[in-house]
Amino acid sequence: MQNRYDPSVYGDIGDVGDVAVQARGGLLGKVAALLTFSMLFTVVGAAVGMQVPGLIIPAWIAVMILSFAIGFARAVPGLQIVLLYTMTSLVGVLVGAVAERYVSAGAGGVVVQAGATTALMTFGLAGYALVTRRDFSGWIGKLTLAFIALFVASLVGIFVGGGLFQILIGYAGAVLFSFFIIYYVQRAKTGENTLSNAILITSGLYLSIINLFFSLLRIFGGGGGGRR
Repeated sequence: MQNRYDPSVYGDIGDVGDVAVQARGGLLGKVAALLTFSMLFTVVGAAVGMQVPGLIIPAWIAVMILSFAIGFARAVPGLQIVLLYTMTSLVGVLVGAVAERYVSAGAGGVVVQAGATTALMTFGLAGYALVTRRDFSGWIGKLTLAFIALFVASLVGIFVGGGLFQILIGYAGAVLFSFFIIYYVQRAKTGENTLSNAILITSGLYLSIINLFFSLLRIFGGGGGGRR
């Protein structure tokens, strides 16, 4: 009769470690797949937003609501996926509507520049997050406080205006959301391999990438929001 407390019953300790690594890799794969599909839904939404730019306000409100709803629905992964793809489609509407403003103002190149820079930065930051030994898991509190401060500054910027102030917000956002990308990629690398967890991480990572894009758009557009 085998002794259930004998480690040999469960295999070599190294095998157990390999299983743990594979589990973490599985979560990273889920996040990558969900993020890819999210971007596809965003492209479709952007096509709609460019044709109907008047949807920008209701789309923005819906995105705010859905970003919270995804977290509350974590016990129902099927519903979470529906909410995630609905949110990413509506974000696409926002991106398309904003892009249309720049294109109409003759600044379409700024949108391309911001998009290309966002892609390069995202891949670079993700690569750093995967190889660095520095642990960013404890940064979420500071990042959240910084996000609240940036959000308040953005609201003030609506009334105060000024290109320089908008550019400063853009730089602050670019730095902040770069750290958010690193944080979420590390979570995807080390977190518990569940579908619900993958959806939550994907949602946070996706919104960080989109906000990085909007921040760079402020910078490259001179804080003018597509105005001549």
